[in-house]
Amino acid sequence: MLAQLVVSGIGQGSIYALVALGMTILFRVTTIVNFAHGELFMFSAFTIYLVLHTLGASYAVAALASVVVLFVLGSLVERLLMRPIMHAPHMALAMMTVALSYLLRGIVRMVWGGDVRSLPPMFNFDPIMIGNVVLAAQDIVTIAATLVLVAIFFVLLQRTTLGKLAQAATDSPRGAALIGLNVPAFYRTMWGVAAAVAWSHRSRCCIPTWAPAC
Repeated sequence: MLAQLVVSGIGQGSIYALVALGMTILFRVTTIVNFAHGELFMFSAFTIYLVLHTLGASYAVAALASVVVLFVLGSLVERLLMRPIMHAPHMALAMMTVALSYLLRGIVRMVWGGDVRSLPPMFNFDPIMIGNVVLAAQDIVTIAATLVLVAIFFVLLQRTTLGKLAQAATDSPRGAALIGLNVPAFYRTMWGVAAAVAWSHRSRCCIPTWAPAC
């Protein structure tokens, strides 16, 4: 029983790790804490639900559509909401993300209501049995994907030119612009990437009250 609880906890924790990864990427580049990131996570699940049940597409198409929608949404948030107040105090920037979180909740509640919606499992593979411990296919993929994404972004931000550009844009946006970096476009892209990391393949969709996973 304890081993099964540990495995289930690691699988659930991997989902929270993905949420934290997206927030960390954005903070690393822009020093902004995005309090709407949990709602982006929720929005991705409802996007998958919409594509699956309304358009009748496959899960792969729905997942890809969710990533694209999140990237575009993150880019639009930076361009339309954050950039006009980019020189405002950090408190104002943080409150803008709080307002965005309520906006996304309101949109989802207006369209789907507050009921929990079920998503079909992404994978139909048989679970793996290790003694009395059951390893579900979705948990295995979630844990593996989390480890891979964390490793990829760690290398990108710490060991590559992209990471140096991100550090330059964070420390001195004007200096980064002087060496040829398009800082606004870079910020817009990183907002999109951070949002896309919030892609969700949870088995349920619901309106979060305080946490991104229900």
